[in-house]
Amino acid sequence: MIARSQNTACLTVAEEAEMTPAWKDYARYCHLREQGLRRQAFASLDLFIADALHWDFESQKAFVLWLCSKMDTVEDADYGPFPSPLRTRLFLPFFTEWLRSEPANDEAHALRARYLGEPLFYRRALEINPQNQRARRALAAACIGDIWNATHHLPHYFIGDEQEIKSVAEEARDHIAHIEQTDCRTLLSTELAQEEQLLDDWIAFQQESKEDFDAWCRSKGRHYSWVKAYYYDR
Repeated sequence: MIARSQNTACLTVAEEAEMTPAWKDYARYCHLREQGLRRQAFASLDLFIADALHWDFESQKAFVLWLCSKMDTVEDADYGPFPSPLRTRLFLPFFTEWLRSEPANDEAHALRARYLGEPLFYRRALEINPQNQRARRALAAACIGDIWNATHHLPHYFIGDEQEIKSVAEEARDHIAHIEQTDCRTLLSTELAQEEQLLDDWIAFQQESKEDFDAWCRSKGRHYSWVKAYYYDR
């Protein structure tokens, strides 16, 4: 069973896919998936993929880039409309071929990173083009997520090495500095500042060798909302 927003994504994507005759089996997959008819949906998807694997490169590229654009702009379109068989049987061989024929295409690397879940390709995109915006945004967000992961069990304990996480914050700052869209740059800067403040407070607290981090924070005028932690004894 999928959520309402995921059902809406299936319908939205299906309506546009229906406009291209070669994509009719994919559109039918989306409609059936939205109806909860999973077995029939994947049977239709199998027909689509079997056909698509015989298309020429440009025809495959048109579909792949179209679906990437839907996943960029339609909420939850990277769930129901983008099932695992489509990712592994069509997208993976397509991107492998694309990068083989165009190894210097930075956006192809960034798209592969995003839609095949291979973040290493973001870094390859930046090696080719340091201004690649998709890669900069994704890596900045990933760094901020790493900081959160290290601090989210505070005030009880910190995960990892403080100085290593501090270097992650520096990397995030570098990525953000290269982001051209003002709203995105501002949002990520704000998120980084919030996460880094907690990190810096933890580092300062450790240096003072105090025992109660929550009390220490309150004494400095910091009022954090801690994630509730539950510990179980076997």
